[in-house]
Amino acid sequence: MKNRMYDPNDFEQFYAQRILNASAVDVERLITEMFNRIPGWKAKTTPPSNDFGADIIAQSPIGIYAIQVKHWKGKVGNDAVQAVLGAMPVWKAKYAIVITTGPGFTQSAKIQAQHAKVKLWGKRELAILYKASLGQSDLLSQLSLEYSVAPSFVLLAKRYWQLSKPVLSVMKKVPVHLWILLVIIMIFIFNRH
Repeated sequence: MKNRMYDPNDFEQFYAQRILNASAVDVERLITEMFNRIPGWKAKTTPPSNDFGADIIAQSPIGIYAIQVKHWKGKVGNDAVQAVLGAMPVWKAKYAIVITTGPGFTQSAKIQAQHAKVKLWGKRELAILYKASLGQSDLLSQLSLEYSVAPSFVLLAKRYWQLSKPVLSVMKKVPVHLWILLVIIMIFIFNRH
């Protein structure tokens, strides 16, 4: 990996100098380091020979992510989506992401990912991850990684009410169906008055 000077706040420089010129293994390490710099996240690379379809496993405030990284010059196909889906039960992951440093994803990969609720990340999402690793944004709210209404509600509650961290952590653990029931009850109560 080349070690040229770059402005740490400039993602374009970081991408051109540290990601595009890196090996696939170095890209996995860089992405793992970015996740690890975000408060509440802990990531590790998997062993190259026994990764079971995930290159990185990341523990987030809302669950475990199985992450497949493709450092390719071409578009990533649905085989990467299938691989990360297969990795989820092995690593006890609740969520899955396929990251590419290349030009994007094939249509079949997009269709399968949408139906399987696998997130597809490209350069835009890597820029958000990079900024979050510098403490400049909140990764979950920026990327809409939430698969349920509960984390979204928690983010809104955090923004509009000054709730303590223990209260927020309890709110995150409430199942989605209970949040839906709470919303229905609130609608019913407010419509009666």
